[in-house]
Amino acid sequence: MCPIWTLAELVEAHRYFEASKAREQLRQGKEPAFHLLNEYTSETIDFPLSVVEFHRLYALPKEYLQSVASGTDLRLRLLPPYREHLSQAFARYFMRVGLPIDIPKERVKDYQ
Repeated sequence: MCPIWTLAELVEAHRYFEASKAREQLRQGKEPAFHLLNEYTSETIDFPLSVVEFHRLYALPKEYLQSVASGTDLRLRLLPPYREHLSQAFARYFMRVGLPIDIPKERVKDYQ
């Protein structure tokens, strides 16, 4: 489980996203720790632009989640390919590896 923020809440909580350039980076999928979900409106559900945050992960028993889901009449679900797109964004964030020593940019730039 991951926290989901409305885009407005994210902008308020993280000043970085006040800049339109930062929000465009988010829209393009260039912010690895966040994934933007499109808005959805119907007669019964109003879901604004929202952001999934991968920084904080929570584990809950599967049986508990199934009981909550079965006890809810209306709930949104991501359909393919949007579900796969979210899964891929999570995988890219989760598999990132930080190296203790990076190769200096100048070594590659001026290489002959």
